[in-house]
Amino acid sequence: MKLSELMKDYTPSPTFEGFATNDDFVLAVGINLEEGATENDYTVVQLGISGLDPQMNPVTKDSQYIRTGLSTTKTGTQRTFAISGDRYIGDPFQDYCFSLRVAHGTGQTVIVPLPLLRVLPTARSRRWP
Repeated sequence: MKLSELMKDYTPSPTFEGFATNDDFVLAVGINLEEGATENDYTVVQLGISGLDPQMNPVTKDSQYIRTGLSTTKTGTQRTFAISGDRYIGDPFQDYCFSLRVAHGTGQTVIVPLPLLRVLPTARSRRWP
């Protein structure tokens, strides 16, 4: 399912106030995109998925200096997702994840853009490249 198909019945509201549940959020990834594609063309992660566990992992560099000792500097943050569920053959997201392109890919070739959106009229969308 494309993000545009899911969002056609929803209009996010920046003024919403209230509780947001797990079902108010959508994870969509930019896979198999053609030239000129937008976030509306991203593939929604949902079929067969029972859990998403996002993590923000710090990237650090340790340096040993004279007289001051060991110093650790945070140089960045890596965002990862642990995804659990049942395999559904034919789902575009799962087929991409289990493809040889991902299994044997390296570096930037396997990194795809993903927006994490709130679906129901809760708040502004957030995007991570």
